[in-house]
Amino acid sequence: MGCPPNRQHSLLLLFGAAFLLVSVPLACGKTSREERAPTAGSPSPETSRAKALILLRRGEPREAMDLLLTSSHTGDPDDAFLLGEAALRCGRYAQAEKAYRELLRSRPEDLKASTHLARIAFLAARYSDARPQLDWILARSPDDVEARELRARIRLRLGDLNGAATDARRWADLAPRQAEPLRILGVVQRQRGDPAGAAEVLKRAVALDPSHLPSRLDLARVYAETGQKGASDRRIREAGRLEREQREAARRRVESTYYRARALKMLEAGDPVGALKNFEDALARNPDDPDLLREAGETALKAGDSEQALRHMNRSVELAPSNALARRLRGEIALARKNSEGALADLLEAARLDPTDPQTHRALARAYQALHRPEAEKEAAMATDLENKGLLPPPAEVTP
Repeated sequence: MGCPPNRQHSLLLLFGAAFLLVSVPLACGKTSREERAPTAGSPSPETSRAKALILLRRGEPREAMDLLLTSSHTGDPDDAFLLGEAALRCGRYAQAEKAYRELLRSRPEDLKASTHLARIAFLAARYSDARPQLDWILARSPDDVEARELRARIRLRLGDLNGAATDARRWADLAPRQAEPLRILGVVQRQRGDPAGAAEVLKRAVALDPSHLPSRLDLARVYAETGQKGASDRRIREAGRLEREQREAARRRVESTYYRARALKMLEAGDPVGALKNFEDALARNPDDPDLLREAGETALKAGDSEQALRHMNRSVELAPSNALARRLRGEIALARKNSEGALADLLEAARLDPTDPQTHRALARAYQALHRPEAEKEAAMATDLENKGLLPPPAEVTP
């Protein structure tokens, strides 16, 4: 017997929420390895910090956290910041909160650490802790997207519709490709008693991101509440299909992590050829993962197969054209193939997407040097400066 419409809708909401909840731990868990203890001859804190930065840029927060836990110095704000970033991206919220609080004892005006503390409080539903912190942050940095997002969500949950709408509109201006701020505006309109206005905004959210399950479910709810049963049922069916597809994609990703873990172990053991075979097995189960394709391409280059490296990297860039790391690695593949002119386009785009990555500027220096261009010296100096500053790109969105 099928579920009644109301129960069916509730189940879809639960499934959607559950999917979003598990996405962050899965992303971190796929790289988990045994905990490491300190050993004699451990690298210096500066070396460990540089390695942790590289690991975080590569999407390896568990590895970065393990490294920092064995090498960081208590009371060092830079180490505390990196440890907080790694733990947050890995879903270790208590560890992240401890690290950020340690950092703020040395640098109380650090807005990024304060914002991430507010996110942790939000994830724990400690809205009374998060809200004043976000007010303080936005008073100093009104265009901070993460802080604006968090305050919009909290205001909506606390019933502050005017405040939620104000923050969501600003969030939408700052992040015009995201559907979630439009969804919040639609929910506000619905709660204000304007279902027609809510439907229009939610339809815009669905058009902007057809894979955004919450927008589809809220649109179905609006249709149901206004007596448009046929339209509501269609949206419920679409949401159900989307939710099933997302769960199946999640299942395939989980299967692929087994082969990816094997590949990473083989890379550690110095066997890029064996690692590449396991990456291919992982891609057979999850062929459209741009990060997996990027790693396979990088491994193919280490295995001496530049053609296969380029094929994988081309597909990675095709799926995620705004991924700075994929752009940089494709540029490095072009450099390895003695195509310095061809490398410049990707490396310059990588530097535009993430100007804080010192490795991109190192690669640009090599490309310019191969072309006997004077920009090489400037790029090398910039790389050194960025390495000393230890800057990070923004983290992936963490949404409950």
